[in-house]
Amino acid sequence: MKKIVVLIACILMLTSCAYIPTSGSPHAVERPKQTGGGIVLDPQGPAEGADPEDIVVGFMRASSAGFSDDFVVARQYLTASVAKTWNPTTQVRIYPDSQNQQVSQTRSGAYRVTVGAGGSLDSTGRYTAATADATLSNEFSLVRERSGEWRIAVVPDGVTMPESLFQTLFVRTPLYFPTQDQQALVTDVRWYPRSQVVSAASRGLVDGPSAWLAGSVTTLLPSGTRLNSPAVNVEGGVARIDLSSDVAELSPHARSILYAQFYQTLTAVAGISGVEISANGALIGNSKQVDISTYPYSGSDLLVLANGKPALVKDDGIHVISNSEALANLDLSSLATPYGEFLTEFAAVGSDGRTLYRISMTGQVDTLLSGTAFVTPSIDRDDFIWAVERSAERSVKAVALDSGQTFEVAVPWLEGLKVRAIAVSREGARLAVVVDHDGVSQILIGGIVRNSSGVPQSVTEPIRVGQRLVDVTDLSWISSTRLVVIGKSQTASINALYSVPLGENISVMSSLEDMTSVTAGRNDESILLQTIHHDVYAYDAGGWRKVLEDVTMPTYPG
Repeated sequence: MKKIVVLIACILMLTSCAYIPTSGSPHAVERPKQTGGGIVLDPQGPAEGADPEDIVVGFMRASSAGFSDDFVVARQYLTASVAKTWNPTTQVRIYPDSQNQQVSQTRSGAYRVTVGAGGSLDSTGRYTAATADATLSNEFSLVRERSGEWRIAVVPDGVTMPESLFQTLFVRTPLYFPTQDQQALVTDVRWYPRSQVVSAASRGLVDGPSAWLAGSVTTLLPSGTRLNSPAVNVEGGVARIDLSSDVAELSPHARSILYAQFYQTLTAVAGISGVEISANGALIGNSKQVDISTYPYSGSDLLVLANGKPALVKDDGIHVISNSEALANLDLSSLATPYGEFLTEFAAVGSDGRTLYRISMTGQVDTLLSGTAFVTPSIDRDDFIWAVERSAERSVKAVALDSGQTFEVAVPWLEGLKVRAIAVSREGARLAVVVDHDGVSQILIGGIVRNSSGVPQSVTEPIRVGQRLVDVTDLSWISSTRLVVIGKSQTASINALYSVPLGENISVMSSLEDMTSVTAGRNDESILLQTIHHDVYAYDAGGWRKVLEDVTMPTYPG
């Protein structure tokens, strides 16, 4: 798979441009002035007699602030014809606050503005983080008009702004879509302009999920459903969604799920406390919230290996399960446990990574699968064990924990990649995979497509997250939109623990020397790290507290 990088295309020069001097060295562009609260002051239009470089610099400032004035001032820097065709909403290019844009000239006289990349936002609000070495580059060509004033005649669509301004003008907005069995909601993270967030999020739900999720979730809206008004009315904290009449034909259950989608999405927006859904102005019945989780995690006792023997960790100590001496001969190296309050059986890899076992709490052992080198398995909420070999090629195995029946799951994008680790999300609709590609680790997440019986069939083309990490050894889901990852960035010499959110950039957490594996449940306080010394540490108020000694593979459900 090709590395995902941020690429901003350059725009061709117009041959009709007046002559522009080509001398001069690169220098920094002053970023838009901000108030103490981070809000950009009113942008200024082009000054009379401004030279070409001042026009470019002024445009960059005005366009970055354009979401607050509908880009009225920014268009003043463009020729009349270009002002009509320039589309600023196709993409938002974001750079770190630590960077300054540099202006230089090309040999042809165009002005080029470059800066280190932080990420980009597409027209539907989907954010893609940039790799550590990515840059943003925009080129502008200018003409002198009959008035004698310089104006931009070639301009790339979209806008460029610093991270702090992006965080001020846009709001991170999780959209929710039901799983194929309608038993849970899957999060699809978007970013929308703060001034339009309710209407934009409603349109996002109507338009449907991102392409990579489309096969793993469902949409209950009939084809062709639309919002009757581009602006959603909000009164007294209640968002009133008026949809086209086809929605009235939905079953009561479907209406309830639809209501849950809108309710979970919109009540996360500041100032929204309720939702009403109508069809052509007529309130839809059964608009009540159903019990459908966005993070269906249910824990059980912690499972570990104590001197190679499976054991449960309880309040009064570590309890080795029955038949422990025989189990020790299996040479177990990794574990996976199902969801549920009481643990009755689990999966394990042994025999030097070549065999997948099912082991009951009474010590009964069944061989489920043989291979060459399995990574640590993952169990989804439907009790399928995901068994993946390091050289997976184009498919992986899903093994039913109860029956042992094995199913082939198509993952064609794994061809040529080496797998390091996997983790199925709590609702069972997404598979996170750590792979090696050209000597660099990548975290890829694809949607899990199931048949009507819930059996996994394939995994969709993935997105990449954690682009600034180059060496990843383990990962675990910690919320519906976040992973915790042991890895290393391009500038680091040792591993650290990172928070890797979907639709945002990574951040480093409090780390621990000699980490080898991570497991987690529902929040930061659930994180457990194992070290090479066979000690286990729990995350505690931003630091680490040793909780276990002489054990390996601490394992929570999933």
